[in-house]
Amino acid sequence: MAAEARRPSGEGSSPEPPPASAIIVGAGARGKTYAQYGLEHPDRLRIVGVAEPRAHHRNIVQQRFDLPPEAVFTDWTQLAARPRMADAVIIATQDTMHVAPAMAFADLGYHILLEKPMAVSTHDCQRIADAAKRNNVLLAVCHVLRYTPYMRKMIELIRSGAIGEVVNVSHLEPIGSWHFAHSYVRGAWRREDESSFMLMTKCCHDIDLIRHIVGKSCQRVASFGSVSHFRRDKKPPGAGMRCLSCSVEPTCPFSAKRLYLDPCREGHRGWPISGITDGEPTPPDVEEALSSGPYGRCVYECDNDVCDQQVVSMEFDGGVTATLTTAAFTHKVCQRHTRVFGTRGELEGDGDSELVWFDFATRARKVIHTGTAPATTRMTGHGGADYHLADAFVQALRQRDPTRVLSGPDETLESHLIVFAAEAARRSGQVLSVPTALKHGLHGAVAEARGGDPSSHASIVERVGPELHQALRRLERGPDDSPMAPLGMALPPSTTAPISAAATLPPRIEAALGGVLTPSTKVHVTAMPAHTLPAAAAAAGAGAGSPLRSPAPYASPALTPLGRPSFAERGRSANTPHRQLTAPLSPPPLASNLSDLDDDDDDMVEDEDDARQGGKAAAANQSSSSSSSSSSSAAAAAAATGAARG
Repeated sequence: MAAEARRPSGEGSSPEPPPASAIIVGAGARGKTYAQYGLEHPDRLRIVGVAEPRAHHRNIVQQRFDLPPEAVFTDWTQLAARPRMADAVIIATQDTMHVAPAMAFADLGYHILLEKPMAVSTHDCQRIADAAKRNNVLLAVCHVLRYTPYMRKMIELIRSGAIGEVVNVSHLEPIGSWHFAHSYVRGAWRREDESSFMLMTKCCHDIDLIRHIVGKSCQRVASFGSVSHFRRDKKPPGAGMRCLSCSVEPTCPFSAKRLYLDPCREGHRGWPISGITDGEPTPPDVEEALSSGPYGRCVYECDNDVCDQQVVSMEFDGGVTATLTTAAFTHKVCQRHTRVFGTRGELEGDGDSELVWFDFATRARKVIHTGTAPATTRMTGHGGADYHLADAFVQALRQRDPTRVLSGPDETLESHLIVFAAEAARRSGQVLSVPTALKHGLHGAVAEARGGDPSSHASIVERVGPELHQALRRLERGPDDSPMAPLGMALPPSTTAPISAAATLPPRIEAALGGVLTPSTKVHVTAMPAHTLPAAAAAAGAGAGSPLRSPAPYASPALTPLGRPSFAERGRSANTPHRQLTAPLSPPPLASNLSDLDDDDDDMVEDEDDARQGGKAAAANQSSSSSSSSSSSAAAAAAATGAARG
């Protein structure tokens, strides 16, 4: 693709190309953030459709861009069942639900802006990269940090030899205490089986950034980390199950009342408050959410299992080394800090807009201010990187110039494999070789490092897809998060999804299914509360309970073998013919319920700088003896502004 795409000659005198067109797939915070570019630059980008299952978010996009009813979809599969309607799709669904739409839209000829991570298994990352290259479409993964003026200047200095040869990189990602409690203890990224491990969901940005700085391939990796604090054995004496009825709440650093309810009563409606209710939050809605929903739980009584602190050590070609440190327990919120050590000098960056360059030979110290996003934009998240990524992607489409994209399939796949290898190293306690460790996926790498058979330990996520894994794991717990009995098993005629007998299931499910599975088995699973265990077999046979269908494996739609023009040759019209569906797309059965769920309001507020200030206010409030009004005001600042997950 890169060889075929050329920037037009005489660009300065050429007519301005028409705007690109895009459809939002997943209209939560991240989807709406990238759509904002179309509001600010309608001469460059037109948003011509939206696919989103939640009416509130779908309606916002429809109203902002005056979309006709025929361009509004409640499910991405409805869009994929139609001929190509735009130049590109912006996919901002949940982490585990990227692969199916990404592959389907690549096969339809859409260029793709894909929220990070690319996918949550090595196999699916490779499938997405292959689909983009096979179909000759542009794929830009939202590793936004590569696109800031700050990072571009750092890379310029390094590549120019300003600090000599790079020998070491030290990088810190401070997540922020209240932000971690919201997103990774109570929220959508708290469990690996419902999203992914923390290093992937939070820090694939950072590993990618380190790889970008070093400019060489990673060879070996080691990692350490754990759930060090948000556990039941760390619960303060006398603490309750929920913040609203807890005697310890007034002094708890992670009070849900102080983070959500108090600011809402003062009129704040932004993230993270907006992420815990449907629609516009009101004090009664928030109080109800804290009384019965996940965000009101004691942080020491949640079902979280992702690390709250982790260190990664990497060795690159030529002996270059690097470390990443990430931790929940910081007052700064996502305000990264990077130091690059070279043979002739040193660079230090604040993660935003300031670089300090020290030259060993002259002993000169120079402070460089790079700026962030244009003053006119609201897309200030990630130090302005959200704006610059969207701009690069749109201009790549309009100019037919893929070199503007810095986070394509190959770059992203390489840095994601480092992330997977680092997590495998943490779990196995071994130093692992990145090029060879992941041939059997994450779980296979851990098994092999421990001396086991890697081929027999491939995770169910890597073997049969994340939706199935998520569906089965949900059956292990009740509505109130109480443990469930082993699953009943039934084989009624209406069931649809084959499950490979070779798949390694979570132990509770594997024990329940026993030897029933065969390669052609179609299963229907039913969860039973523990007290019904003696009757589990009979109830399952009778089809009792609430059945949850298992999704079929991902499959591309049947396509006619029409030729595909190269990226450089394609016209800008949304009606340009591409391969057409010869049969309706058959989505995984859970797609209508799950696959359009976006990265939601936990992922990124529109102004990360304000988020950091909010975090500072919250931290200051925690350490002071506060009255109810001062406590509420500090929490309001934090809650109204929020923080980036990314």
